[in-house]
Amino acid sequence: MSTSAPAQPTNAAPAAATPAVDHPSANGQVGLDGKFHCREPGCKSRVANNRHSISTHLTIKHNPNSLYGRKAAINPHVCGACRKSLHNFHTFLAHVRNTNPRRRGHNYKGPEADFWRQWIHKRTGGVIQVAQWYEDRRQ
Repeated sequence: MSTSAPAQPTNAAPAAATPAVDHPSANGQVGLDGKFHCREPGCKSRVANNRHSISTHLTIKHNPNSLYGRKAAINPHVCGACRKSLHNFHTFLAHVRNTNPRRRGHNYKGPEADFWRQWIHKRTGGVIQVAQWYEDRRQ
């Protein structure tokens, strides 16, 4: 009686196919981690491979004409409550909303619309009026 080794399967399981990018106009690929890897020049971002996440990334990081991009543009203005100069709208808003007294924040909790309206209508270096709101809160 001859004993032979058990037969080895000739067809191994095929490697899992790389999933498609879930966005019609994105420049990138899906990595082994399942995330979308952006391939725009200078960008190494990785985001969830779904249409919403990729669209958000493209708008925030690669579209300077988006509202987010316009608010992030370098355009210094001055806080009217403490005269601190802040280089873009996002840092200004973080400043007035900050509750840490060491960082000279103003604990603002309201909407940003009034500040944004002032920001876009004032020239670089303009003073954004926070003082009236700030004085009302201190009383």
